[in-house]
Amino acid sequence: MSRIAISSIMIVSITLMVGCATLPQRLAIQPSIQTVAGDIIADHQEISLRVIDLRPEDQLGYLEDGHGNRQPFLSTRELDMVINKAVAAGLRKKGFIPLSGVHENNISLAVEIQEFNHRVSPGIVKVPVQTKISLRTTAVNSGHKLTSYYSIDKQAVLALRPGIQQNQRLVNEALAAVLEQIFQDQKLLNMLTLNSGAGVVK
Repeated sequence: MSRIAISSIMIVSITLMVGCATLPQRLAIQPSIQTVAGDIIADHQEISLRVIDLRPEDQLGYLEDGHGNRQPFLSTRELDMVINKAVAAGLRKKGFIPLSGVHENNISLAVEIQEFNHRVSPGIVKVPVQTKISLRTTAVNSGHKLTSYYSIDKQAVLALRPGIQQNQRLVNEALAAVLEQIFQDQKLLNMLTLNSGAGVVK
């Protein structure tokens, strides 16, 4: 076999290897929100729920290999739909009846996805992993309005580069933790139950 043929095969092989290295990892985002059993604060109160994705890109983050290549993480479903489903489930556990979109009622909750970045940095002995998520909520009830911010910055150092299953677990744990902050925010809960006598939180 000639040198040209061997070189051509090597070039094709390297190209294929680089292409495979940059194919996206598709993660199944399914956060599970833990709420206190029996912690019902609303009596079948309807609430309008909207989730808006403000991120400039669809990627959930990247896996970097140290050679300038970045393998993107993507969600198997639209991220706003995933978070909408999780928040709606949490609201139901609190006694609300979540309605999608805008409705003619006095109570609404909007959740904005401001940042979602899961990053796996290059490493041989130790592999740094960071997951940053930032959300903003706007609650409106009977003419009163409350804006709140929730975020998480989870960092870990792993012995091996994580595969798709471990990346899914890390992302879902971080997202569940930041969503739980919403349902542990007493000011927000008071705002949502304002017409039941909770009062306005200053």
